[in-house]
Amino acid sequence: METRSSESIDIEATPERAYNLLIDLTRTGEIGPLFTSAQWLEGATGPHAGAHFMGHREGGGEIECRVLRAMPGEEWAFKTDLASDAPATWRYAFERADDGCTVTVKWDDATTAADVAASLASLKRLAEG
Repeated sequence: METRSSESIDIEATPERAYNLLIDLTRTGEIGPLFTSAQWLEGATGPHAGAHFMGHREGGGEIECRVLRAMPGEEWAFKTDLASDAPATWRYAFERADDGCTVTVKWDDATTAADVAASLASLKRLAEG
């Protein structure tokens, strides 16, 4: 599926700090927008291409995801809803800037831009705090 939407935010923190917060599945509920919690599957303890994790949605429901790319401080990409006929792709890119970094997320599912902007604001708050 082709990328439908994109949102960016400037964060006064290193790309590595922003990346590490985003990939920390124990903080998924603080950052959102997809899941209230998540955990690694099949013995994985962290992100690497091919690793699987399970995301839990508010109100119930689980969605299995697969990591596509995990490049610290550069890119975090994964596919969601692997059991569906049209799994969605989420890509977070981290670009170094003079006073921190710019984080850009691209996604191709029905999640609203407002929800993604709110999650990026949460990431910013955590990274700068």
